[in-house]
Amino acid sequence: MSQWKYRCYVIIPIAATAAANALAAQLDPDTGGDKTFGDVKLSASGQLPATHTACSTMLKDTGKAGVDQYLSGGAIPGAKVYYEADGWDWPKVLTDTALKVINTEQL
Repeated sequence: MSQWKYRCYVIIPIAATAAANALAAQLDPDTGGDKTFGDVKLSASGQLPATHTACSTMLKDTGKAGVDQYLSGGAIPGAKVYYEADGWDWPKVLTDTALKVINTEQL
């Protein structure tokens, strides 16, 4: 069985991008953790300005423990964490948060 067991979706307020990337760099220092958030932009209308950003990643046990401790524990105010193992997928996450992806390639 793969060590990468947990698909995780994380939504954060756009204003928390730098803080969330700094935390992600601590949790994942060797593979670009500092660039985890910011590319996927979200808003209620699907138009700019973005109000949130998101990531989706696979985690090992240690990564899940870090996400649970810090993100689910309130280190980034407004962060929401969803696990595929709990029945979440990307469309369900978007529905739960009432957010839409901003297609910046069309802007």
